Amino acid sequence: GKNGLVAKSTDLVNFTLSNSGISSNATITSITHDQSKHYISVFDGVKTAIYERAFAAATWSPIGTFTAPELSCIDQLTDNSFIAAGKDARLYRLDPNSSTLEWLHIDHNIKTDIQQIAFFNIQQGMALSNQKLYRTADGGQTWTELPQQNVLSLQRSADRTTISVATANGQLFSFVPSSNILNAPIQVNHANGTASIESIWTSHVQNGNYVAAPMSFASGNSLFVTNNAYQQLPSWVSAALPTGEIVKDIQLK
Repeated sequence: GKNGLVAKSTDLVNFTLSNSGISSNATITSITHDQSKHYISVFDGVKTAIYERAFAAATWSPIGTFTAPELSCIDQLTDNSFIAAGKDARLYRLDPNSSTLEWLHIDHNIKTDIQQIAFFNIQQGMALSNQKLYRTADGGQTWTELPQQNVLSLQRSADRTTISVATANGQLFSFVPSSNILNAPIQVNHANGTASIESIWTSHVQNGNYVAAPMSFASGNSLFVTNNAYQQLPSWVSAALPTGEIVKDIQLK
C-alpha cells in the first residue's frame, strides 16, 4: 500500500508490517512472487523500481538500478526479467540481456489501460483491461480478446501451469498453456451463487497423473478455500471477514 508498507500474514488473522528497506514516502503499486521470493514495484512519485525479498527474509532489496514510469501491475518472466503495464497504457519489458538493464517499450494492440497481467512463460500470457480478458502468444505484442467478460481479477500459480480468473457475476475459470490461445478454460464450480468475486489465488499440484488445484477466492467480506477446485463439486470452506472489508488481492506462498 501507500507509505511503503507491506502487510504479511501466515494465518490470515494476524498481520505484521514488513517494509524494511523501502522508503516511507513510496507507494507499493504491485506484488508478485515465484517459488522462493516476493517481488514488488515501488513508485517514489517520479519513477518505479523493483524490489525483492525471500519468503523468510526481513528486508526488501532493490534489483539493479533500472527504473520505469509508474506501473499498475508486474509479472516475473525469468530471473531479473519482468513484464509490466504502466499507468500510461503501455507495456514494458525488462531485458536482462541489455547492457543497461532498462525497461523496453512493447508495442501492443490493447487500446485501454491494463490493470493486471500474468504470463505462463516468456511468450504466453494473459491481461485484464477494463473487465475484458486478453491472451497473447508472442510476448505481448499481439493480444486476442477472449469471450469471458466482467473479469475482476486474474492470478497465476507459482509454477506457471495455471492462470485463474474471477468475474463480477461469480464465475471462476482456469487457463493452462496452449499453442491455441482460444482453447476453452476449465470452469470452476462453487456454492457462492452469482455474487461478485473480487480476488483469487490458485495453485497446481501434480502427483503422477493426478492433478489437484488448491484455490482461494474472496467475495464481498467472505473468503473461500478448497483443496481441489478441479473436482466436479469442490468442497469449499468459508470464513467471514469484518463487515466492510473487501479483499482485493490474495497471495499465498
